[in-house]
Amino acid sequence: MIDTIVLTFTSNMYRITEPDKFRPSARWIENPLFINSDIRSKQNTTKKELSRGIYKPCLTLSNCIGPSGHRDIMLKVELSLPKLLFGNNFQELQYKDFSLITKKLVGKLERMGVQIDENVLAHAHVSAIHYSKNIVLKDGSTPFHYIQKIKESNISAFLDTNQTDYRNDGLTYKWHCNSYEVVFYDKIKELEKAKQSSKRTIEKDGALQIKLLDRLTRRKKLEILRMEVRLNKRQKIRQLFAKLGIKSDLTFHSLFKLATAKKVLRSEERRVGKECRSRW
Repeated sequence: MIDTIVLTFTSNMYRITEPDKFRPSARWIENPLFINSDIRSKQNTTKKELSRGIYKPCLTLSNCIGPSGHRDIMLKVELSLPKLLFGNNFQELQYKDFSLITKKLVGKLERMGVQIDENVLAHAHVSAIHYSKNIVLKDGSTPFHYIQKIKESNISAFLDTNQTDYRNDGLTYKWHCNSYEVVFYDKIKELEKAKQSSKRTIEKDGALQIKLLDRLTRRKKLEILRMEVRLNKRQKIRQLFAKLGIKSDLTFHSLFKLATAKKVLRSEERRVGKECRSRW
């Protein structure tokens, strides 16, 4: 299903009620001296909040060229939807969760000093989206085994690939293709690394999920290979959807569909051969 999503809002779609919660303070948005500046204000979850199980979206206010072609004060909201709803992304979303997510996100944003109507939120433009699948292995095999097979298959040679990244002692394999990425990694080992440091991890907010390790270390023959397809530009989303025959206006609500997620993931999964296909 969907994991990370980036929503963008023009200045008429939101209201900043507590500008001092941003760094630097967002009071500049009412100052005409900054009308042509490239200033940015951000608000992110702190490490302390993550360790306490508090998850918030990453907010960025910027004075930039908007969709209309004119300069506007845009708000970017980036978040992991499963982490917002469940506090982790081991659990996967279902279509029925959309209403719960929009209500929770509206409340979360309000506490962060941003007011957005729920209907406006539901129809916000999506500028980036990451689809993910946790592939559960219960037969004694390990994610390392499949990551090695993926690496050996040299899939990247058949793609418009700028860079491949094989790291963390063979527990992560990623290839970058212009405006998107495909990533495979050992989900449980990733969490163990996050307990030590977030510097070499795929997820930078892994501290949120560390409490799950106690339960996972008691597992028997349970491993999780995680796959992510990261579409990092709106143009790339359109391009891939056209190729796969997916019709969407690229708004939050229209993209929140299990069928779309499966189609995107399987289009990439088919490239890596029988070893991974047999796990779906």
